Amino acid sequence: MGRPMTVSDSVEVDVAPEVVWALLADPSHMPRWSPENTGAPVGAGHPLAVGDTFHGTNKRGPARWTTRCTVTDSQPGRSFGFDVEAIGLKNPWLRGRIANWSYAVEPVGTGSRVIETWNDLRTTWPD
Repeated sequence: MGRPMTVSDSVEVDVAPEVVWALLADPSHMPRWSPENTGAPVGAGHPLAVGDTFHGTNKRGPARWTTRCTVTDSQPGRSFGFDVEAIGLKNPWLRGRIANWSYAVEPVGTGSRVIETWNDLRTTWPD
């Protein structure tokens, strides 16, 4: 049986949707939440808009890689998403449809529900 091609989960936080979105839409914050991401300096200090690009650095065990991403969704207080379009060791040179990450932010009581969804777009990648 193959690996799941889509994974989604949610968490509720006691933070207003606008504040949550501003953090999610600035990829330099990603290492705070991701066990693999080690940085995404482009965008540091401000939310990104649709069409903006950034590089992310990642690690899993001894493996290290860099990705190039393009923002596909950026609606203040509501959602943020990006496509991973290239990957490489230090320079993301290998292009392809790799993955899509999306974040939906919903008001819940005095805080927010954050829904993260990852779609693996690599149809020929080994399991």
